[in-house]
Amino acid sequence: NRKAFRERYGLSIPIAGEFDGKLSNSGERVTLSTAAGATVMDFDYKDKWHKSTDGRGYSLELIHPTSSRIEGKKSWRPSEEIGGTPGQ
Repeated sequence: NRKAFRERYGLSIPIAGEFDGKLSNSGERVTLSTAAGATVMDFDYKDKWHKSTDGRGYSLELIHPTSSRIEGKKSWRPSEEIGGTPGQ
């Protein structure tokens, strides 16, 4: 929700797009792509990776955002703060 994001984090963080769905509790494939259709990220997400990210307000963050290895629990961690830390 672009409006809610702006209210919470301000105007200085660019927004690449919006997701208006929900991720499945059984896990699923997540693909992030550009408006032109080029794939940016493509990985399998599992709901049970980290308990704190399951409805408790913590987001999943890539441990090494510039790495090409984004598959699996070991590539992701819970955010340090509730609501995440976008742009940091």
